[in-house]
Amino acid sequence: MCLSKLLALRRWSKFRKRVIRQTRVLPNKSKYRVDIRLFFVNPACEDLQKIVGSTKGWNDEAKAAYCLSWVQSNIKYVSDKEQFGLEEFWMIPQETLNTRRGDCDDGAILLANLIAVALGKKKSWKVMLAAGETKSGLGHMKVLLYSKGEWVALDWMSGEHLAKIWFIWNIEHVYVNLEELETW
Repeated sequence: MCLSKLLALRRWSKFRKRVIRQTRVLPNKSKYRVDIRLFFVNPACEDLQKIVGSTKGWNDEAKAAYCLSWVQSNIKYVSDKEQFGLEEFWMIPQETLNTRRGDCDDGAILLANLIAVALGKKKSWKVMLAAGETKSGLGHMKVLLYSKGEWVALDWMSGEHLAKIWFIWNIEHVYVNLEELETW
């Protein structure tokens, strides 16, 4: 479904002041919560710039395809349980680049950031992350790219659709499914 149609539904709300937070657990098991928009990092990040530098002059779709291919070729899927001994842990792009491992959310966060950097600041609004639940009931994260008048889902590891979307965000905005908000 086109994101603009999703956002037109009354059950979706755009939050600027209300913040959706993701809990991060440090290796010593202390917890803290961060605004999920912080998983979009500074576009001037040299590590990301190096990867997408060769895409200058390419169209948006070619840049996104390059970034998707790069993540698929360079990041190995490893569950959070195996890697950290935790049920859930979202890494920022530099952490995923450093370990070259991660689960669906880590690869999606890295992919979204790579695409945003490749597109540049004026077009970074075209990239969002979507977190939700698959048909099989598992949590999953995908990248959404606005391309040729519609939002297209990009998934670095599987083609499984999100049966239920909890929230969608970019560096500036968070869109949340109000029906899901009540269950949190």
